[in-house]
Amino acid sequence: MISPIETGLHAITALVLFFIGYLLSAKVANLIQVKSKIATYIYIWHTFFAMVYMYYTLNYGGDSLRYYREALQGGGDSGFGTVFVSNISSVLVSYFQLSYLGLFLFFNLLGCIALIILHKVLYDVVQDSSVRIRRFALLAVFLPSASFWTSALGKDSISFLAVVLALWAAMKLPKRTVLMALAVFLLLLVRPHVAGIMVMALAGSLLFSSARIDLSTRVLLGIIVIPVSVVLIPFAANYAGIENAVDINEVTQHIESRQGYNLGGGSSLDISGMPVPLQIFTYLFRPLPFEAHSLFALIASLDNLFLLFIFLYSIRYIRVKSNARANHAFLWLYVAGTTLILAMTTANLGIAVRQKWMIMPVLLYLLFAAIAAHQAKKQRIRQHWLEQRQLPSNHYESS
Repeated sequence: MISPIETGLHAITALVLFFIGYLLSAKVANLIQVKSKIATYIYIWHTFFAMVYMYYTLNYGGDSLRYYREALQGGGDSGFGTVFVSNISSVLVSYFQLSYLGLFLFFNLLGCIALIILHKVLYDVVQDSSVRIRRFALLAVFLPSASFWTSALGKDSISFLAVVLALWAAMKLPKRTVLMALAVFLLLLVRPHVAGIMVMALAGSLLFSSARIDLSTRVLLGIIVIPVSVVLIPFAANYAGIENAVDINEVTQHIESRQGYNLGGGSSLDISGMPVPLQIFTYLFRPLPFEAHSLFALIASLDNLFLLFIFLYSIRYIRVKSNARANHAFLWLYVAGTTLILAMTTANLGIAVRQKWMIMPVLLYLLFAAIAAHQAKKQRIRQHWLEQRQLPSNHYESS
């Protein structure tokens, strides 16, 4: 029977790690100019869901227990994905005397830092928008699902951090190339197939991104990205179970086999017969409230209602050109590629609810950027109209 804390030393290390996490999150917030009050709220909120997740696994089971048991046994062979999480957990248990609670606090810190950065990204893009839109952007950061799934011992906190770092790097890509490389590396450690998609999106963006990226920068990024793509994409395909990523028949067979996995559980969802648009909708926005079968599913469904509302509210403004300097081509290619592939290969709804947070940070930014651009356009039109109305009187007074 596993308990959160088994010795007095475990209690001390957990307490120390909690305060270290608070200080590090505050430091990150200060570096990127996030209000300390907001960072504190995010840290407490995120840590609360880490505790909820931990006690949930202790009572109902979960992957986190397996990682902890493997860590106690010394981890496993070198590798990616599940093996990497087991190995890093083993190092933390062996050298830093972390308990099950301590490991949760460590992975919770990774997700918390990502959430603080995401808040900064969303805040910057809507800071000149209406109060209502700014509140929506703040609410998006405090969605229970975003904190619950990214706070646990497992792959999700690392992949969430990687995706948010990539989003942050895309805001000023030429100046944040190192951060983008770090994001790809972190994603490679836990989800190589998604890292492959990210690299392909980055390569594609060199062709479709705005003219703000000069030719020399494009060439430099191309020299870096293209060789990485040549190595990483076949590796990611092999990790995902596809020996020949060029063979369309093999890729199709792999997708069909993935669609048939784990369809017997309470959260299972048979997606094999769905059209692709419905698969994508299911991956991003289900369950809805009328599909909820438990308290956790109900909370997730309320989050999904909010996400669906933001999507429907902003989708009509997607064509409005954003004033942001971010590499939108990379972000859209990443969202499109990841959503399509994961929606077509996701085993069941339980997995979709968790893994979609590798997409949502980027999608939320793009949606709020479209809303902000629309409101900025309306403001310019209104300002121009007001100036036109004032022209006759000003002209008369000057004459």
